[in-house]
Amino acid sequence: MRSIKLCERFEYVNPILEQYLLLAFRDTPLLPLLHRLTWPRIRVAFQSAPPLILLRPSLQRLTLQLETLDEEQSRSLESLLSAVASLAPGLEELTLYQARPRRNLFRDAPQQLQRPLHLPEVALQAIAKCTRLQRFSAKCYRLILRQQFLIMLSALSQLRHLCVIASDLQVGGMPGTIQRMPAVLETLELTTQGEAFAEVVKHVQASKLRKLSLRCCDEFISRDRWAIYLRRLPLDKWSSTICIVHLWLNSVTASPSETLTQWIQPLVALQSLERLEICIRENTAPDLFDDDALFISQSWPRLIAFLLLYEAPTCKLSHQSLQYFAENCPSLEELVLPGICDPDVDHHAHLTRPRPQDRLKTLLFGPYVHVRCMKCFARYVHTMFPNIHAYGSAADHVRFPYHKRHCRDFWKALCAESPSY
Repeated sequence: MRSIKLCERFEYVNPILEQYLLLAFRDTPLLPLLHRLTWPRIRVAFQSAPPLILLRPSLQRLTLQLETLDEEQSRSLESLLSAVASLAPGLEELTLYQARPRRNLFRDAPQQLQRPLHLPEVALQAIAKCTRLQRFSAKCYRLILRQQFLIMLSALSQLRHLCVIASDLQVGGMPGTIQRMPAVLETLELTTQGEAFAEVVKHVQASKLRKLSLRCCDEFISRDRWAIYLRRLPLDKWSSTICIVHLWLNSVTASPSETLTQWIQPLVALQSLERLEICIRENTAPDLFDDDALFISQSWPRLIAFLLLYEAPTCKLSHQSLQYFAENCPSLEELVLPGICDPDVDHHAHLTRPRPQDRLKTLLFGPYVHVRCMKCFARYVHTMFPNIHAYGSAADHVRFPYHKRHCRDFWKALCAESPSY
């Protein structure tokens, strides 16, 4: 057996059973080839933690679900991570996560679920001893991280992937003697308050960062504030290395006439960008025009994927936007746009046929597709992008959440124009 994943209903291993297994197998490893272990709910002292007989030198991936830690549970976590560092020296991936209550229930959640979650310093020191870690994730919606967290990261010299979801990152004022994050870091994913982005990123000395994912949890963020956050990032240092950028904003407040170009202008420094994903979930988002499509396609001609999800108050993208992407992004394979507004154009009779772009495989629009004839528009699109794969469900072609609320009428018309696979 190479993998064990327990469901959340699982409570704990009976200590009597654990002792029996230890006596029965004696010096023979119980699962000598175990590579992956997922364990829910580190709760009631150490009895709810994985039994030590499962912590083998072969273990490479460990996932632990945490709940709000009181003093007793903190000692349990510290003991467990210390055992992991000692008994599983080859561990390459560690994930700590906290199950989040459903959104509509969170306000009425029990008080213990709303308390902040702090990772004990001793637990961080134990993680620092897992020197072969290449991937570390802390995904806890009430997590508060302090300076000791960066001290721990500086000890993980082989760390290539870092994912943090935290309510607050209090890492300012680091002493000058403390080392920075590993130089081999390739992926950085942060979900927290916008002010913390720059405080964390300034400690990243990686010269080969390839993926940057920022999810801002600020409420009603303005363009000026968002621009300040982006300009604090050392984007020039990664201008030739970063090829993937994900931007998530929970809620924004765009002033009238503000456009998407104004919101993403600082990203122009990233000359090697191949994948750009922007998701704005709520409230007033910036306007969107053909000039924005021209700016994006000319700024990043190497784009393989451009995914844009939000409800633009003024979405005036026309067929011209599609031509911009077809002409300026020859390698583009995925394209998701909020909508198309071409109500007065006859896509069947009066438009010149552009030179085909044969790399695009996925094209989705949001719910607002205003055209005279959906079938004619789909046929025009298929002429421009002849190798589009349109069949089955849109969810099979693009990752969550960019297939949400897509225009089903357009997808149906496009499927009718596409060959069967």
